Amino acid sequence: PAPSHFVIEDGVLKKYKGPGGDVVIPEGVWQIGQTAFYEQKRVTSVKFPKSLRAINHEALAYCTALTEIMLPESLAEIALPEGLEHIGTGTFFACEALEEITLPESLQSVDEHTFRACTSLSRVVVLGDLPALTSRAFFMDGEPRPRIVDREGNLVELPAPKEPPAEKPAAETAVPFVIMDGVLVK
Repeated sequence: PAPSHFVIEDGVLKKYKGPGGDVVIPEGVWQIGQTAFYEQKRVTSVKFPKSLRAINHEALAYCTALTEIMLPESLAEIALPEGLEHIGTGTFFACEALEEITLPESLQSVDEHTFRACTSLSRVVVLGDLPALTSRAFFMDGEPRPRIVDREGNLVELPAPKEPPAEKPAAETAVPFVIMDGVLVK
């Protein structure tokens, strides 16, 4: 794709505006911004640059034709580059054709819903310590569950998602409030 197909500011790819197909992200991009490829239903492959360090929330969400992610140092079908530290909420949400992903040693956190609704995802390889994530990063109740393994192929169990804390009754909160006719009144 031509450089005009990308909106890049200070090394952050803010938006892809191209026709789809095979997309090669230019070298120098270190971050894929929130929703940069959101609903780009004609994107079939993305080649990330060596300079990539972060992928933000819903960056590739609803890229339903996406079948391949390419990285210069990797032969894996789908692998993320060493140096990547964080993957944001919904980054690969509903990328239905993805079958396998490799998480690099450098990865420290994966937000919820990152790989949710990736219905073909059957294997996740974790190369380093288990990053801070829960099962909600990959599936919700009733969705297919991928096999998560370490570099030796040993099955890895993910911690159960934490339940949100129960809300305190209004009498126990620091700021009293009342709802009248559907309107919050303090």
